[in-house]
Amino acid sequence: MKNVMNKGWKIVIVEILVSLLIYFIIAASTTPIQMFGGYTFSWANLWFWSAVLYIGLSFRYWMPVKADTIGVRTIFGQPVGTVLPGLPIVPPGIGAIEILPGTTRQKEGPAEPEKIFRGEEGVAIPEGMRPPLRITFGVSLTAETSPLVLGEYYSVTRSDGKILTFNPAVPDDALSTSRVTAEVSFINRWRIHDAVAFYTQIGPSEATGSRVDEADRQMEDEMVIIFNSIYPRISAAQAAQNVEWMNLILFNALERRIGANNGHSEKWGIDLEGASVNKPTGFNHALNKSISGVAEASFTAIATVTAAEAAAKATVLTGAATATAAKALGRETLAGKGMGIAAAAKSTGLTPAEIIGAETAQAVGKGDGTIIVGADGVAQLAGIAAAFAPKPATQKP
Repeated sequence: MKNVMNKGWKIVIVEILVSLLIYFIIAASTTPIQMFGGYTFSWANLWFWSAVLYIGLSFRYWMPVKADTIGVRTIFGQPVGTVLPGLPIVPPGIGAIEILPGTTRQKEGPAEPEKIFRGEEGVAIPEGMRPPLRITFGVSLTAETSPLVLGEYYSVTRSDGKILTFNPAVPDDALSTSRVTAEVSFINRWRIHDAVAFYTQIGPSEATGSRVDEADRQMEDEMVIIFNSIYPRISAAQAAQNVEWMNLILFNALERRIGANNGHSEKWGIDLEGASVNKPTGFNHALNKSISGVAEASFTAIATVTAAEAAAKATVLTGAATATAAKALGRETLAGKGMGIAAAAKSTGLTPAEIIGAETAQAVGKGDGTIIVGADGVAQLAGIAAAFAPKPATQKP
């Protein structure tokens, strides 16, 4: 903690010396006045006791600087020193003291969760509350388009020299392929190391009159600019995956804003300790339900297609098996029938053609007498005729 002219005892010494000088001047230039009743009035004594009272009031017993705060002493409105925790010494009338936080300040934006107002559009925001920061994300960038779309933000360098590059690889789901609107919250942490520089650089907030609130506002505006510049270019899924990358972009942007090197700013008198996305994607209940519905529908569709493909394959396999069985049955039937005809021909002395002709004639007799003769039917008719024709008697020699 830089301590610029933080020696209040010097002020007391100056007050004593000035008071004594004026006392001797008054004592030398004036004479006591005799009052009624023998009382003597002295201008020098009046000044002496007034100076004692004034010096006593310089010790601000009623407003000590607490252990977790620091103060800035001002004389005629100009900061002249940092006041560390303890009893401050400030000349009454011409001096004042402003209390500032002496520890790390962590501010969540756009406000603490309990102070976020999510009422309907058009409804007045209650005092002390703020609306959420809602950002519409884009669709996922590819490995080819990422450097072109993100430009200087594609690769960022940390203070230790490590380079963080945007990673576009995310699952192909609703968060990567849909333009969704979500709430974004963030955190920045900083600490005052030079209260005089901070007092000089940061004016009072128009809303609250606090310099600390004004510093928060300026840094918050810078972070919101970054969110609105980057998140609409990428998907919500990519934002959730690249949190460290975004945190470094936010930190670098704040460093530029406050004129810092490795977080240390002489210009603002503060040390920037961190800047990060608190909740990269805060979806409302309805949106979460819709996204879940999309995923469920996708899985259902995939399951339906899979079941249909399986059924189709089963049908094809069943048909093929049936055809194979029918083919085998026909082949075996024909083979058996051929063997039967061959056996009959052997036992009767007839030729196979004659036997087939006889079977055909029998089938014709059972029908309505209509015979359809094809190109190969002539042979069958001949066989039928031969079967019914009387055989000549065998003459004995």
